[in-house]
Amino acid sequence: MQHESLYPGGVEFFYLDGPIPASSIDACDETYMKPNRLPDSWLWGYGDPETSELKGLEHTWKRLANVLTEHGPFVGVIGFSAGAAWSVILTALLEQNRKNPYFQVNHPPMHFCIAFSAFMFEHRTYEWIYARRIQTPVLHFIAALDTWVSERQSLKLVGRCANAQVEYFQGSHYIPRGPRIRELVTKFIRRTGGGVGEEDGGCIGV
Repeated sequence: MQHESLYPGGVEFFYLDGPIPASSIDACDETYMKPNRLPDSWLWGYGDPETSELKGLEHTWKRLANVLTEHGPFVGVIGFSAGAAWSVILTALLEQNRKNPYFQVNHPPMHFCIAFSAFMFEHRTYEWIYARRIQTPVLHFIAALDTWVSERQSLKLVGRCANAQVEYFQGSHYIPRGPRIRELVTKFIRRTGGGVGEEDGGCIGV
C-alpha cells in the first residue's frame, strides 16, 4: 500500500507474541501438547477452544492491556489462528468497554480487524464476549483446505460480526500471500481505517 498520501506521519506495525512459553505447560497435559512443538513457542492460552475453559488466559489479558496502554492507540488489529481469535476478542471488548479484572484499559474501539483462520472460544464461560454482535468491520480469511481450524468454527465467529467480509482462498493453515490477498487487505483498510491521522499528520498503529 502506498500510504504516504493517506498517512503522512507513517504507519507503525506492532508485532506481538503470546505471553505463555510452551515449555511451561505441564507435560502431562496430553490434550494439548504436540510432539513437534518447539521449546521456544509462545502461546495465547492452551486447551480445546471448542469444549473447555482455556488455561493461562490471565497472562494474555494482562499482556494485551499493557500493550494497549503503553504503545497505543491502535487503529486496527491483524491476527492468524489463535492470534486471530484474540484479535476479534480484543475488537469486541474495546466496543463493549466491559470491566474485566484482568483487562482494564482506556482505549478507543478499533477501526478494523483482519482475521486469518479465526475461531470462537465456545465454552459457556466465554459467552459474554460474543453476546453482543461485533460492530467493527472484520475481514475474515478462511482456508478451503484448513485441517486445524474448520470452516464451521470460522463461520460461527463470522455470525457474531455484524460487518463481516468473508474471503476464501485455496490453501491450508497459513497466511496467504499474492496479489489478490494484498488487494483485498489494502481495499479493506482504506475503506475502514483510511483517513485516520490525515488531519494532524500523525502516525497510526496496527
